[in-house]
Amino acid sequence: GNEASGPIALNQFVKYPSIFEGVDTTIFPILNRYGYAHNKRHNENDKDLNRDYKNVLQNETKKHLKLIEDKQFDLAICLHESHKATGCFIYKPNRNKRLDVMEEILFAMSRVMPVDNRHTEWRIEIERGVLKDTKYKEKHWTEAVYFSHHDIPAFTIEVPSVVPLQQRIVTYQAALVKTVELLKENIL
Repeated sequence: GNEASGPIALNQFVKYPSIFEGVDTTIFPILNRYGYAHNKRHNENDKDLNRDYKNVLQNETKKHLKLIEDKQFDLAICLHESHKATGCFIYKPNRNKRLDVMEEILFAMSRVMPVDNRHTEWRIEIERGVLKDTKYKEKHWTEAVYFSHHDIPAFTIEVPSVVPLQQRIVTYQAALVKTVELLKENIL
């Protein structure tokens, strides 16, 4: 919806196919077309799609899940912006993902933008830039929580909306390049 930097970053990122060599990739650059076109977080039914992955009531969420239902994924990465963050961080709903791997991705991101190590809008401590499992996911599932409940490792890369657009884009790209490197090395 109103988080423009993710789709722009992905659009620029796919212009370099050599990065993906040897890695099967499926990209959904925009899930909330209405929100994106109208600069709104919610869809035309005034619903937050990124809280609809538990009950799956919205057409956009249903279509997204229909497109991926028969695919096998090694990893899901979601790109989001936080309106309250002061730096980048990663939300990791999977309990079994290694923190050191997330730290490698955060280190790549930190070359472009500071890491947010403070309390967030979820009132949960961020440990070394990684927001871990929260009670919030029991009520509403985000994309990443949906994937983790279906045994697909997933995490969300968050950047603050208040920083310049180009800095958000480059931060995402640094994270994606590092993630693909880790996938190729079978570390992720």
